[in-house]
Amino acid sequence: TIKEGIPRGIMPFYFVPIIYLVLFSIFMPWYGSRVTISDQSVNLRSVYNQKGVEIIKQNWLLGTGPGTNVLHMKQKLQNELPSWDIQPIHNYILLMISEFGVIGIGILVFLIYLAASLTQKVYLDIKNRGVSSWRITLLSITLAIFILMQFDHYFYTNWSGQTILCMVIAWIYIETNREVEYENVSRE
Repeated sequence: TIKEGIPRGIMPFYFVPIIYLVLFSIFMPWYGSRVTISDQSVNLRSVYNQKGVEIIKQNWLLGTGPGTNVLHMKQKLQNELPSWDIQPIHNYILLMISEFGVIGIGILVFLIYLAASLTQKVYLDIKNRGVSSWRITLLSITLAIFILMQFDHYFYTNWSGQTILCMVIAWIYIETNREVEYENVSRE
């Protein structure tokens, strides 16, 4: 059977591409009209991120201060966009650096360190044939959050996004500091 040739720790990873294909086929009709690079939201995100880079260049050391991004975006975009279209930078990394400067870079490095530590723990689980479904799930959630951070600001400006991010960071911290005892499993 197929299970005999696949190590026990790798088996859950085969279902991820299958789930993605099923979800893609279900939701493609709705996203088909939105998946363009000339869409208005894509163009606006590009403008927001370009202005964000300009703000970072001017305030790279200390940043502009927490909660001041929309004010600075309004100053940068007041002649280019109507006032109702002015929003924060749509990239979590740029937003964090623009408001906190070098301290924001330090926070981002810490988040990347935690994600790398969790990845290492999942790898060790698989190598030692100990499957931790929770760690695999947490790593998947973390990767999804890092991808979403590239396109939107909700983990920074929305309280529910902030809460989710803080919970995931806490879970990652707990998991990277928790040791798992592996059973002695024969490799034959």
